[in-house]
Amino acid sequence: VGENKVFKSDDGVDWLGTIVEDEPTDLSLTTIFDDGTFLHAIGDDPPSGIYTPDARFTSLDGVTWTKKHDDPDVGLRNAVVLATDGNVIAATALSDPPSHYTRPQSLLIMQDADGNASAIQSPVSASHWSAVKYRDGRFWFFSDQGIASSDASFIKWTIEEGAIDRAAIIAGEGGWLAATSSGEIKFRSYDAEAIDGWDILHSPEIKNLELVDIAFGNGLFLAMERRHGENGTLLRSFNGKDWGRLSNEITVFGDLTFVRDRFIVYGNANPLQSVDGTEWSTMDVATGVSISSVAGGSDLWIALSQEIRSSPVGVFLSTDGSSWEEQDYTLASTEEEVIFGNGSFVTTNLVTTDGIEWKTHQSVRNLRFYEGEFFGFDGVGVFSSSDGLN
Repeated sequence: VGENKVFKSDDGVDWLGTIVEDEPTDLSLTTIFDDGTFLHAIGDDPPSGIYTPDARFTSLDGVTWTKKHDDPDVGLRNAVVLATDGNVIAATALSDPPSHYTRPQSLLIMQDADGNASAIQSPVSASHWSAVKYRDGRFWFFSDQGIASSDASFIKWTIEEGAIDRAAIIAGEGGWLAATSSGEIKFRSYDAEAIDGWDILHSPEIKNLELVDIAFGNGLFLAMERRHGENGTLLRSFNGKDWGRLSNEITVFGDLTFVRDRFIVYGNANPLQSVDGTEWSTMDVATGVSISSVAGGSDLWIALSQEIRSSPVGVFLSTDGSSWEEQDYTLASTEEEVIFGNGSFVTTNLVTTDGIEWKTHQSVRNLRFYEGEFFGFDGVGVFSSSDGLN
């Protein structure tokens, strides 16, 4: 989904876009799901803020759509949703009245197959809902403040401990299985009586880690991780499945990539380089310069430097990736990435073979070079080029 269209494809390559609604033009579809009979598309109408009214459309074939709901007092955005035979039930955190400055009120929203909707105050004052499930005649709601369950009347509720925040939950053999955002896998019996009720089946060895980047070269994989507020560390693998943590810390915060014959970490300081991930040395580009991107050819390397996104981009050239010379010209602020392939260096809008003469090409972002072709995205479609110019 996107804007006021639903896109459909049989092979994941060729896509057909169907306009769900011509007016209003500011409809923004954000979610699509299937209840076994109907497809449901949900979006902001209009998208005016975090807590906004929403519209719901249904379809049997993904081509012909019918608006089922457009109520300014009832919204489904950022909701967890369960749907059966055209009926929708959702749990969401909304402000009432809508405001960025009031604590979200937890609502349960019911919509029948005709789009008629009603909302009731949730018995659990949750800020974030993980899932709504149906089992043995009861609806179950999982949130960061506890678990609530009820039959279809939604009159008599059972409230249980066992708060779980930002988790994917499925009904398993004998109980609920949850995968949490912290990397834990938990199990809770359907008839759990413990205060918390969740058994931890798996817990990460080290918590509060963020995987920043991954790269492959010289027959090995390197992944960079970082604890919040601390230096990064490296993981290494020779097959992509079995990983070991290296002892060295990485003090440069930024990107990890493999260029020519070495791994490079660049970002807030002079880049670091290594052939195996264990021994690192500094690439002395320039004192106090933050490198935003680097690429290397057989006899020419180009590094780009940009302090902030709106500032001009500095250019540094090298013949070996070790000794660098700053150029007396800059590029526009949009030229924030550079890649190399087929003898050419390509940025968002420019291409060069020598780092001196630059030619303009069609604007593309998220550049990649794969099997002899450049690929880029312009916000609408994906483009390819063999020379980076055409």
